[in-house]
Amino acid sequence: MRKIRCDARVGGCSPCNQNNLECRTTDRITGRATSRGYTENIEQENNSLRQYLTDLRQQLQEHGIEPCHPPAQTAPAAPQIIQTIPQPSNYTPDPILSLAAILNPINDDPRRIRSSALPDFKSDDVGNNYLGVGSVNEWPMPITGTRHALFGMHIDLKDFEPEHADERTRAMSYNSFYEYTLRGRQHQVKPPPLPEYRQLRSIVEWYFKSLNCWHPILHKPTFLEMIDRMHSDPSYTLSIPQKVQLHLVVATMLYQYTTRNGMLQQNEFLDHYRYGLSFHDDLVADTTLEGLQALAVIVVFLRGFPQPGAVWMVSTFGLIKAIEIGLHRSVTAWDQENVEIDAHTAELRKRIFWSILLCHVTVGEKLGRPLVLKLEDFDIEMPKIINDDMPGEDLPDEFSKCSFRYGVYAFQVTALHLQVYSNLYTVRPTAHQPYEQNVQKLGKELNAWYNSLPSEMVHASADSPHRVAGLYMEHSYRHQQLMLHHPALCKSPTQEITAKNLDICLEASARLLIIAGDLQRLKSLDTTWHNTAIFLAAIFTKLFSYLERKEQITSAELTKIQNDMDKWGDIMGDIGTLLGKLC
Repeated sequence: MRKIRCDARVGGCSPCNQNNLECRTTDRITGRATSRGYTENIEQENNSLRQYLTDLRQQLQEHGIEPCHPPAQTAPAAPQIIQTIPQPSNYTPDPILSLAAILNPINDDPRRIRSSALPDFKSDDVGNNYLGVGSVNEWPMPITGTRHALFGMHIDLKDFEPEHADERTRAMSYNSFYEYTLRGRQHQVKPPPLPEYRQLRSIVEWYFKSLNCWHPILHKPTFLEMIDRMHSDPSYTLSIPQKVQLHLVVATMLYQYTTRNGMLQQNEFLDHYRYGLSFHDDLVADTTLEGLQALAVIVVFLRGFPQPGAVWMVSTFGLIKAIEIGLHRSVTAWDQENVEIDAHTAELRKRIFWSILLCHVTVGEKLGRPLVLKLEDFDIEMPKIINDDMPGEDLPDEFSKCSFRYGVYAFQVTALHLQVYSNLYTVRPTAHQPYEQNVQKLGKELNAWYNSLPSEMVHASADSPHRVAGLYMEHSYRHQQLMLHHPALCKSPTQEITAKNLDICLEASARLLIIAGDLQRLKSLDTTWHNTAIFLAAIFTKLFSYLERKEQITSAELTKIQNDMDKWGDIMGDIGTLLGKLC
């Protein structure tokens, strides 16, 4: 049988993969035939052993034992994906990389562990490319932007687009954001008509129940008072930040409503979106808290898109503006004689800062982007849980009197998320940071956070109004477990630690399937690409882990895996519809 010519696909050529054949290649000089990927596997094993030796040397030095010098190499080493330069016997860990190591990558610092190569950069897809840290082994990564890999196959969420993008799809793109912000003022976008008073008030109230409860940027009583005043006083004029806030709130709810109800041909939200972005230059120049509020509302709107788009860039700029006006610092750090900040303003500053940071960390981590702030760079406190219910408002229980309670708990795990990312998922990880101690410390903090959540959410009944919030809280918990213990970042040479990490990840993946199924039944699946990426990470981690343990799998376990994948397929079908790609 004549073999079809191989292509350069990693892990096996396309014809062999299509025919379920082992792809073998023959060395033209030696005549030796080997399976495709054999050399890469040898390199990977060599890299793992080098890392293992380095860890052992460090452990010996920590116990005051000087290891012997490594043997001299007689030939240049082959190119490697991960390179760890052996440390001299008199090496002392130093947390600060030398300037020479940064400026001269050839003579790299011995403390640096080189990350894997980046995925292919798509020049026509600026903004959506993943540019972060790679895996230290062959495991699929839990953070890879819109692109994911499994068994040599690459899946990019952006590829699931219709051949001819409609107006709705084009409007969500990175380039369209710039067109609306830079050219909107030139074209003098006309304000779209707002809904009549009762409908408008209903839309705003639903915004506070569904989105502002997680991102409490707007103050509920103040915003509803503004709506009432617009209705009662025709001469009342909104400021530019107020216009942006109002039209973006309307745009957000119209987008969510049409997306969740399959009304993808209704694009009324675009008019409000374009109009709000036409004031972008004014918000850039605005240094008031009200202006930053408007910018933060734009960030929350952009995070709901099925593609990354411009949300990382806008959230980065929002944090920069927040730093410029001092929102990252506690009000107790200000000179009280020169700056007077009332209690309401102090709390609003906290909510705005943490809301922008939540979006920035969530999106930046998935895209592998460097974050603007580390936990050590700010000291603003968590917002207080304060009742903001309106007189005569019909609420199910006392727990609901604070409309943004969920957001405060989400901010708490964001601080933990920030530590996980900055300690483990970095382009330049340093050998002085003990991996096991980091994981153990962060794992304890994560468990303490989840155990501190109120029972009204964690143990909410099926008909409780807090059921969805409780599911998303556990979703965050399991996601962080997956991030913290994922085998792709496991640098420990100890098999017991590796096995324990894998067991935790399998449990987290199993719970994420249950959570996704419950959210599906409650019609509360998220419309965002980054939550979809979390579910894909859970699926791929489970499949790959069972491949690693294929010799131990029983027929009952195999049947369960098949059933779980069928469930995931059904859930991902609904998510595809929400993303507007597979409908």
